[in-house]
Amino acid sequence: MRVCRITVPPVMTEDTYRMLCEKARKKFGADLTFERVVDDRVIAGFILETDDGMVYDLSVGTQLELLKKKMVYEEDAI
Repeated sequence: MRVCRITVPPVMTEDTYRMLCEKARKKFGADLTFERVVDDRVIAGFILETDDGMVYDLSVGTQLELLKKKMVYEEDAI
C-alpha cells in the first residue's frame, strides 16, 4: 500500500481534508493510505507528498514565494 502525506494548516476542516484524500485516490489510485500532518507554518492550501517522491506544493506560502521570484526576475529584465 502506498503512503501519501498531506501537510495542512490547523484551520483546515475535516471535510476539506477528506475531499483532498478522495481527489488523491482518484489521481494516484485507491491503494493509498494517508498521513495527515498539521503545520501552523502552512497558512492555507496544502502540501501533498507521495512515497515515490512526488510533491505537490499548493500552499499559499510557496505560491507567494514563486510570485515574488517571478516579479524580481521580470524587474531585472526591464
